[in-house]
Amino acid sequence: MNLCLRNMATSARNGYWPPPCRNFPGTGVSAEQTSSGRHDDIFRRTSGTILDAFVDLYREAYQKLGLFGPEHCVGDRAEQDYIGKVLVLSPDTLKESCWSQENQLWYAHDGFGCSPHAIGRSVRCTCLSDGEMTRWNRDEFVGVLDEKFLPDWAKESLSQFQQEEAAESPGMNNQSM
Repeated sequence: MNLCLRNMATSARNGYWPPPCRNFPGTGVSAEQTSSGRHDDIFRRTSGTILDAFVDLYREAYQKLGLFGPEHCVGDRAEQDYIGKVLVLSPDTLKESCWSQENQLWYAHDGFGCSPHAIGRSVRCTCLSDGEMTRWNRDEFVGVLDEKFLPDWAKESLSQFQQEEAAESPGMNNQSM
């Protein structure tokens, strides 16, 4: 946001407003509205309006993504054990190009970070959309997803992971020396 406004201010000082900035959507601001003939006057008088409009556009686009947030999670994340649960990865952790529900849902396997009071913070988990297994830090998750918000595609993946873990567990317990 700051870069956009800084570029607009520089353009105004140089006497050039790029076409998208001449009539900023939703602001009623036009580069032709200057009384002194200087474009930077318009920027100084309307920078708050432009910023508000830009923030509103950003929020609208962000909301359209339908990302999971704390309102979709259950319990107090600081007190929950994560093992065997579907976790919501914070969008702040992901690159903007990866902002989607598919990239936010992870199935926690193990790691010191699964325990709320452990010294470690690593959580080994698998992405429900593509099966990628990796580790994240406990604080990079928003919390444990409430089951009522779990999408159908994720339910299928989750049941598959749980079946695989159940199949592996008896084999681990039946080992003899």
